[in-house]
Amino acid sequence: MRELLLVVTLVLLPLSAVWAWPASVMNVYDADTLTVAPCADEECPLFVRLYGIDAPALTQNDGNDARLFLAQLLPLKSQVEIIPMGLDAHGRVLALVARNGQVVNGRLVAEGHAWVESTCRAMICRKWLGLQKSAQQSAKGLWQEKEPKAPWLFDQKGTLSLEPSSQGAKNPERRPEAGQKAKQGPQWLPLESFP
Repeated sequence: MRELLLVVTLVLLPLSAVWAWPASVMNVYDADTLTVAPCADEECPLFVRLYGIDAPALTQNDGNDARLFLAQLLPLKSQVEIIPMGLDAHGRVLALVARNGQVVNGRLVAEGHAWVESTCRAMICRKWLGLQKSAQQSAKGLWQEKEPKAPWLFDQKGTLSLEPSSQGAKNPERRPEAGQKAKQGPQWLPLESFP
């Protein structure tokens, strides 16, 4: 019985591993969406949405500050590690993005530039909730406002919506959709196009 358990564990262990891949940053659209060149191949751009967080829309207070903060963390051409967590409804890769050993998703939360999404289920999300509470208590970033408005409460025009959306803001001007041409970038390519 122990031998069978060992064999099953050894067979299933590689299936549960998270595979990371290198990329270089091509563009930062807002504080939770960017374009990367997998393995520095700019002919194959890929849109990445930061997993587990939601940052203010560019039309919201702190939206531009949050974007600039991410752009400072991930300058153009900087080398990053993409840890895919899935795909969103628009075909973008949901990922943890690391640079110099630091996951930038959590850094945005720690500095008050993003919320932890209620749908975030990875173990790291618990840590991020603690970082969010600390940023809130320290009045960092968006928490400097008396009552900051979550991005999922805003509609495409950047106005407050009465109907919260589980998808967050759906502004095609700020986040390219699958099949849409990126501003200042090449055509979107699906994840399946990688060898």
